[in-house]
Amino acid sequence: MLPCVETMSNSPKQNRIMIRSESACLEKTLIASIVLLLLANLATETSLIHGYDYSRTFVLTAPDSSKYELAVTVPSSLYYYYQAKVHRISSWSDYAKFVTPYSLAPIASELKTIYKSDEDFANGVLSILHHFTYKERAASYPVETLVDGWGDCDSLSYLAASILRAGGVDVILLIWKDVKHMNIGVCLRYSPAAPSLFVSYYTYQGNRYYITECTGTGWYVGQIPERLALEKAVIIDTGGCEQWSPSRVSVTLSLKQRPSLAERAMSMAQSLISDVLQALIWIFKTLLKFFGF
Repeated sequence: MLPCVETMSNSPKQNRIMIRSESACLEKTLIASIVLLLLANLATETSLIHGYDYSRTFVLTAPDSSKYELAVTVPSSLYYYYQAKVHRISSWSDYAKFVTPYSLAPIASELKTIYKSDEDFANGVLSILHHFTYKERAASYPVETLVDGWGDCDSLSYLAASILRAGGVDVILLIWKDVKHMNIGVCLRYSPAAPSLFVSYYTYQGNRYYITECTGTGWYVGQIPERLALEKAVIIDTGGCEQWSPSRVSVTLSLKQRPSLAERAMSMAQSLISDVLQALIWIFKTLLKFFGF
């Protein structure tokens, strides 16, 4: 049996080739390690983003002047669910799909505990909209608007309509084509006590839907912006709204400040004035009908 002999070369050229090969291997290994670390870090960051819940807080004033804090939490999965949905509008009927009462039902439930009448409930929803920054955007679902904290006339109208429908109040979308604007009509069984003598409404399927402006501040149910007074709106029925979503927002409502005696007295006085104003408006309208106007 022949002995095993290890042969080695002392050639400088071959040594240089071996050193370069080892350096190239180390460089490739280092690059591969960096790429793997970056991918792992990206996967971790993506996981954190998708696992994050979005929260937004609103300060509300009840009819008795009590101050409440409404904290709304949106699961990230729900946010991405709506981001992935179709946002295209190709017909009048497509507008109703942006009204999503099911996912926002917890908001309506909490609001109804402090706003007992449909009118107060609607005005409470408007007070939530006052927290949002007005900014033009493409068509968006209410959950997207909640998370982003900003929206335009249509996105805020979708948000208001969703909460109102979730609270059992029928609404229509009003599209003012000539001025490129949108707001909503709120169905009430009685004329609202808006801080103005006359209120505006559309009659649809035998019911009165009082025009409700969703942008800006200081608006109440039944008030119409002056620039819309002579315009005609297209009525969009919200009966074709979304009926289900994979999850819902979560909500907590907490009392922050009880009204003082002076605030309570003021609230009672305002309520009395509102009732008297309602009676006067009813008498005035009855007289107009009696005399054929």
